[in-house]
Amino acid sequence: MANEPQRAPQPTPQPSSGPAPAAYKEPNTADYRAYARTQGEQRYQLPPDLVEAVFEQESGFNPTALSATKVPGIAQLTKATAQDEGLTDADRRDPWRSMDGGLARLARIDREFPDLKWGQKIIAYNMGIDGYKKYLDGALKLDPKKKRDKEILDFPTRVQGRLEKIVAKR
Repeated sequence: MANEPQRAPQPTPQPSSGPAPAAYKEPNTADYRAYARTQGEQRYQLPPDLVEAVFEQESGFNPTALSATKVPGIAQLTKATAQDEGLTDADRRDPWRSMDGGLARLARIDREFPDLKWGQKIIAYNMGIDGYKKYLDGALKLDPKKKRDKEILDFPTRVQGRLEKIVAKR
């Protein structure tokens, strides 16, 4: 398509290093990072360091990553979120389409919650926009003693840790 952004050459996918999003060591991971940062900033006016930190936390930029709940891809989009962003199930496994969907989701979250800081907004990336609205309205309670709820509540802290490492490298 004429409006499609130029994409870097696709690296050969490697087997997942497991559910932990340890940094993916494929030499061409830089292509993924550059694409996410550039497209996030140019197409959606997203902070590039934040974009990189979110995807780093989600998958370590490993295109074959699979979460503990079996969510695939760099952006770790659930089937419902991917469909909401116009992606197919197969698109979630394509590194470029996965990132496109994740960037579109971050931009949608930014529009949905304009008065919140990113430290709060990224909870919606992890739990979904509708779930986060319910949480903000008090209709959904998160119990930090429950594993999944604790993961949701700790997501901003984990992303912040990634963000600090990214900024320190520059």
